[in-house]
Parts: sequence; C-alpha cells; structure tokens
Amino acid sequence: GPLITLLGLAFEWLGGADEIRFRTLALGGSALSYGLVGAALPDLARAARLDPGIPGVTERIAWGAGAIVVLASGSFLLSPWDAAQRDGFYVNIVLLSLALQFFLQGTLDRSQNSPLTRTRRLGFAAVGALSVLPWAGKPSFLLFTLAQVPSLWWGSPTPVRRVVGG
Repeated sequence: GPLITLLGLAFEWLGGADEIRFRTLALGGSALSYGLVGAALPDLARAARLDPGIPGVTERIAWGAGAIVVLASGSFLLSPWDAAQRDGFYVNIVLLSLALQFFLQGTLDRSQNSPLTRTRRLGFAAVGALSVLPWAGKPSFLLFTLAQVPSLWWGSPTPVRRVVGG
C-alpha cells in the first residue's frame, strides 16, 4: 500500500539507504511507540478508577521504560526477515493510537457536565485516524479498530459519546 511506501521514502530521506541506519530508525520508531504506550498506562488505570491520582513525570518515565523493555524483547526473537515486515510498522501506528486513547480517557474529567474542548475532540479524531491508517496497507488491521471502538465508547469515565454529540 501507499503508507509503507511513504514510510520507506521518509526513512530513506533520513539516511535509511544504509541498512544499519534504516534498522536504527526502525528500532527508534518502535521504541518511541512502545515508550508512549507505557507512559500512557497510568492514564488507563486512572480511567478505570484503579488509581485516582494524576501520574507524575517519574512514574510515566518508569512505565515507558518498562514497556520498551517488554515490547522490544519480543522483536529481538524475530529473524531479520520477520522484523522487516510491514506489520511491525502498522502495529506501531496502532500502538500510538492506543497511547493517545489511554491518555485522553485517563485525563477526562469525571463530571458529566465538563465541556469537551476542541483540543480533546481533535485528540479523539487523531485516535480514530491512527487506528484506521494501517488499513491502507493491511486491511486485516480493521480488527484492531473493531476492538478499539467499544473501549472508546464505553470505556471512558465520561462517555466518548459526548465527543461525537450522541
């Protein structure tokens, strides 16, 4: 699909014509998405009302580092051929969608009367866009979006239905 071609061109522009630099860019992108998901996990606990506190920077860094270790360890078990497959790039995009979703759901005000700002609406639109984007290269990623929609709809302390005006 066109998405993976655009990613390949971007990596080449960043110096990815060299194999080592390409692998470094790919690993760095994966580490970034893993770290962001980990840093957003305290927000998921807050959305589930397991932890009412607001996570601090140190807590987010610790969760992010832990997620990088756990999620990256799985990629080290792959052969170079398997690691270079496009699915890994698409998974990173889905993980970014989940990280943004966790953050937005964890930071929503629990009051039913709190207004949803334009920024928050744009954030939820970005969650949807990041979830749908991998479909362009691998239509089976529709299953991830289908699993994500119920958690967006019912998983928030303040229903996301208010974002879409329903």
